[in-house]
Amino acid sequence: MVVRHGQSRVRRLLGDRRGSVSIEFAIVAFPFLMMVMAILELGIMIVQESVMYGALEEGARQLRTGVVQTDNSPESKFRDIVCGNLHALMTCADVAWDVRGFSSYSDVALSDLGTGPDGMPSGTVFQPGGAGDITTVRIFSQYNFITPFLGVLFNDGANGRLLTYTLIVKGEPWD
Repeated sequence: MVVRHGQSRVRRLLGDRRGSVSIEFAIVAFPFLMMVMAILELGIMIVQESVMYGALEEGARQLRTGVVQTDNSPESKFRDIVCGNLHALMTCADVAWDVRGFSSYSDVALSDLGTGPDGMPSGTVFQPGGAGDITTVRIFSQYNFITPFLGVLFNDGANGRLLTYTLIVKGEPWD
């Protein structure tokens, strides 16, 4: 009699569909929220890339016209220009740049800089070209993901992504 009573209780419990939506939501909620977070974070990374690119374009324009080279402290002038165009998304400490001058396009050779323990490139220099020279300008920033496992998808080592842009400009004759 007790066994039959227990069996009927189990049958009723298995037949009861109340609360199934809550259980299904609990199963789907975590992956859904992780996907939403990943989409939002990738959007933030793309905005940061755009801001970084705009700052690089302005810095390269000032190199091309000779504004930076004719200043008393060219590297400080370039830093001020680039960092002034990063807006509120990044600080000057978040970026690194590599500026090299060449006499002709055929001389341009950009080597791999390698990365340090923080994921940022090592061996960067600031040696812009003169009037009429070719100048390569590269800018770097390490974006660290908050969303778990998102950095692994980019295969960039740690939980981050090295953002980089390169511009090559020919100096105007400002002499």
